[in-house]
Amino acid sequence: MRLSPALVLLAGCDDAAAAAGGGTFVVADYFADADVWTWRDDGDTGDVVDAEVLRGEMDEDGTLEVRRGPRFSDGEPVGELRWDLTATDLVLDRWEWGDAGDKEATIFARDGALTGDTVSNLDGACVAEAVDVLQTSYGTFDHALLSTCDGTAAPSGKWWFAKGFGVVRVETETILLDFVAPR
Repeated sequence: MRLSPALVLLAGCDDAAAAAGGGTFVVADYFADADVWTWRDDGDTGDVVDAEVLRGEMDEDGTLEVRRGPRFSDGEPVGELRWDLTATDLVLDRWEWGDAGDKEATIFARDGALTGDTVSNLDGACVAEAVDVLQTSYGTFDHALLSTCDGTAAPSGKWWFAKGFGVVRVETETILLDFVAPR
């Protein structure tokens, strides 16, 4: 399944610029219209087991609560990611996942940044890159933003974002997410 560029990324001002590794990241587009998600965290690519997926809902303050189960309303709490939706940059304000967490903010990408730009975060940094093709359990995104972080308040690893979909994949030692559906 291939999603149209209008539905996907959040990387470029235009598709040609993003595809060529140029263009700027428009941070406001990442979470536009995104407030409910379903992910898997089993590393599998086969059939999705409804009772085992992670379901997320974000409130108006940017707190994305994640629960495991067939329905969010009675799912088992897994964690929270608090996004600063008022910031011009892409900022994870704080997070909790199982017994781990941090209350310090991490900036994943600056608004208007170019691919390869580095954002310093306390003792660590995140590098933002445009990704031309990102395959998830949901489908293929023609463009995505990848932020690779190390030594930051957010778990070190790779975080992918898609325009209008928000966070669609996370690969860290603490958090593993693979986008299954916008609900």
